[in-house]
Amino acid sequence: DREFRAEYRLVVTAADAGIPPLTGTGIITIVVDDLNDNNPLFDLNVDPVTVGEDVPIGTNVVTINAVDPDTGENGQISYSMEGGGSSFSINMINGEIITASALDRETQANYTLTIIA
Repeated sequence: DREFRAEYRLVVTAADAGIPPLTGTGIITIVVDDLNDNNPLFDLNVDPVTVGEDVPIGTNVVTINAVDPDTGENGQISYSMEGGGSSFSINMINGEIITASALDRETQANYTLTIIA
């Protein structure tokens, strides 16, 4: 598993059958390729967030962050969101959740957003 060990180095010695035997030594490096074998992990415990109904559209409500132990392209995170209707949007690159429309507490007081990384 690349996350456990990314590289192995082997010392190889070859000897001939002569008397005395002649030897040669070389080092072989084996690099373990990364597979997309780890799920992203959110690195915070999100408490309920409170936002006033009078905040301007585009206000940052909260920024979500996830990490992926995979490397390169396999470790790149993109965010999406379910719930919130048209009231909120998420930046798919940095996890920033912003207000996307005016909020009205009398119409809807609570939102449950599901974030997918």
